[in-house]
Amino acid sequence: MTAGLEQSNLFKPIIVGKNTLDQRVVFAPTTRFRAVDDHTPSDLMLQYYSDRAQAPGSLIITEATFISPRAGLYPNIPGIWNDKHVQGWKKITDAVHAKGSYMACQVMFLGRVGSPELLKKHGLDLISPSAIYKCEESKKAAEAAGNPVRALTEEEIKGIIYEDYKNAAINAMEAGFDYVEIHSAHGYMLDQFLQPATNQRTDNYGGSIEKRARIVLEIIDLLSDTIGAEKLAIRLSPWAKFQGMKAEQDTVHPITTFSYIVNELQKRANNEIKGIIYEDYKNAAINAMEAGFDYVEIHSAHGYMLDQFLQPATNQRTDNYGGSIEKRARIVLEIIDLLSDTIGAEKLAIRLSPWAKFQGMKAEEDTVHPITTFSYIVNELQKRANNGKQLAYLSLVEPRVQGIFDVNASDIVGSNDFIKKLWKGAILHSGNYTYDSPEFKLLKADVNVDNRTMIGFSRYFTSNPDLIERLKKGLELTPYVRSLFYATNNYGYNTFANYGKELQFDLKAEEKRRPVSLI
Repeated sequence: MTAGLEQSNLFKPIIVGKNTLDQRVVFAPTTRFRAVDDHTPSDLMLQYYSDRAQAPGSLIITEATFISPRAGLYPNIPGIWNDKHVQGWKKITDAVHAKGSYMACQVMFLGRVGSPELLKKHGLDLISPSAIYKCEESKKAAEAAGNPVRALTEEEIKGIIYEDYKNAAINAMEAGFDYVEIHSAHGYMLDQFLQPATNQRTDNYGGSIEKRARIVLEIIDLLSDTIGAEKLAIRLSPWAKFQGMKAEQDTVHPITTFSYIVNELQKRANNEIKGIIYEDYKNAAINAMEAGFDYVEIHSAHGYMLDQFLQPATNQRTDNYGGSIEKRARIVLEIIDLLSDTIGAEKLAIRLSPWAKFQGMKAEEDTVHPITTFSYIVNELQKRANNGKQLAYLSLVEPRVQGIFDVNASDIVGSNDFIKKLWKGAILHSGNYTYDSPEFKLLKADVNVDNRTMIGFSRYFTSNPDLIERLKKGLELTPYVRSLFYATNNYGYNTFANYGKELQFDLKAEEKRRPVSLI
């Protein structure tokens, strides 16, 4: 047994929004595909999240959660767009709250990386800021499905903002979530709008950074007004090249894009309600609160929708949501502002992944460097904090990971240190902090540098429901099993035991056990 981390800042309280966490180990968003077929949370998920909330005062962030059917449709990904979803999540947030912990709902829109076959089956189009595929293989798959990617119209963008995102935020509040995190990273829809590589529009949502970022900022503004900025967060991945993003290789450098966005996040207050932002994100945030969540974390990382807006590789619009860094970041900041007003800034967080190349993002290879893009965004968030609307926390994806994969030490590009110089509030760092276990040298260095840093764990929470206790006491960690991450049964989901305990179960029975709707 090695020395635990109890004396480090990892186990000191931290204020996130209007709540005080007892420690800074956060369960970061971790996709597991255990919802039922209609995207309602399942009984397996209830146990799974409850187990990981066992340390009082913890923050649990949901896996990426669809805000509407057109948001992408992957099988067994949870949703937050209807009453059944809200009721299911409410059971989970109640269980998390019963253990004294808090919960954020991460809301997501896939964009061009959605499933063309599933969308076609439901009469929905494969949509993106611009008709640009992630790769040749995805093009062939879409064409074979008879559902080629097409660019959204401005009217559709408004619908996504004012209907889908607003509805999801409201639902999140109704579901009892404490925060809503907007997923704007990793090459998903919002990230596609942000970056020139995936946004070649010439209207109000493409072109300049201001126009490419418009959808993100409008969502932020809408949800801030809907649920309150203190309950809103956003995830960004300025350096991600996941899912075809280009990061620093894009035509606009990520630092330019994300500096603008963070600047906009900080200075926004009570902006006019608009599109996807004012309906979808606001609704999701409200639903999360009703479902019992303590926070809402905005996923603006990993090439997802908001991240797509932020970065030039995926946002080539020439309207109010693309082009300049201010316009590319607009949607994120507008969501932040809206949700800050709706659920309170203290219940809101945002996830960013400046260096992620997941889902086609380009990171440092984008035309605007990640430091430029994300410096702007964080500056904007700090301005808002200075005006009384400080987000609960800022979630950052470290460049040691690209999506679900670790990056070789020799291939790591970038550092998020620049963001800590700009943002004065709570920060959640996630991304392979267990590479040097049990020494945890980097973890200790990061969490002990100040009194506002939290560390997020994802993969090791899947195999260690008592991870917090193990880290505290220096107990051995049970290895995770990657091949079981996305299975649709209970084996490898609720079949890992606490340290020193042994679960008795029938392997074949658990392999056959499928999710059952909580409602």
